[in-house]
Amino acid sequence: MLVRGGWFLLLLIIGVSGFDMSRLYLRSEDGSALVFSVKDSTLVEFRGIGPRFDGIHQLNDARRFLAVIKMANGGLADSAAFTRLRNGPVKSGECFVFQLVEGNIVAVESVWMSAAKRMVLGIPLMVDSMNREDWSDLPGVGASLALRIEAGRQKNGEFGQFSDLSRVKGIGRKSLQRWEHFFNKQK
Repeated sequence: MLVRGGWFLLLLIIGVSGFDMSRLYLRSEDGSALVFSVKDSTLVEFRGIGPRFDGIHQLNDARRFLAVIKMANGGLADSAAFTRLRNGPVKSGECFVFQLVEGNIVAVESVWMSAAKRMVLGIPLMVDSMNREDWSDLPGVGASLALRIEAGRQKNGEFGQFSDLSRVKGIGRKSLQRWEHFFNKQK
């Protein structure tokens, strides 16, 4: 039988070990901070709808995107701008920026989440869709290297593949190894 206070100590030990064990399940070998258990889920960001819906959302079935948006704001599903935009599938890492007029969505633009957000969420980066700010979010990339990467792409065209980054002065094998887990290996 445990002495008075012993129960408290036992519960404290169990609680601390449970917390420590939970940290193991929230880590991922690919560098992402969160692991989502839903297979084929899509992570998207909404901006401009309002505090209730702005932020990052996990869609378990991206084909039902219109239904999700309709719940958020019924006027959007009928918007011609939205219909033109959403002819293709929704992709993880997309950010939808909405323009509201008197509570109705009149326009929506699809852009990419920042590289920093995509890296934290474990969403692969695409070498040809990054801007200077995105490049600066990578470890070891400062303002001057980010500028050289952008200038190299403008001068010589799209990189096409992650390994083509090596054509930029200042990017060698070690840099590519350090970044490879952040990038989509497909074109």
